[in-house]
Amino acid sequence: MERRSDLGFMSWAIKFPSLGNADGVMPWSPDRLDIWTAEFGRDIQAVHAARFLLEVCHPWFAWECGKFDPKDALKDWDATRLVQNPNAGRHVQPRLGHRQTG
Repeated sequence: MERRSDLGFMSWAIKFPSLGNADGVMPWSPDRLDIWTAEFGRDIQAVHAARFLLEVCHPWFAWECGKFDPKDALKDWDATRLVQNPNAGRHVQPRLGHRQTG
């Protein structure tokens, strides 16, 4: 039986278009995703996406595919390859104590 966090990572991982055929996404397996990325990750978009997910999953672990670097990822990711976020563009409520202007 999969753990709740496994299901959460799997549902998050499938939102990255570049990881559509990556091993270790469905079902979620960080070790398999790491191996797939290190050995077969020819698409830099997929490499960044996998490194990001693995970093969030186990930030202290030294993955075979390397460490996620947000600066490199943002240089390489374009708008069509970023994670598909259903909340993108929605109005965010200001935090308490902050006045909304305009």
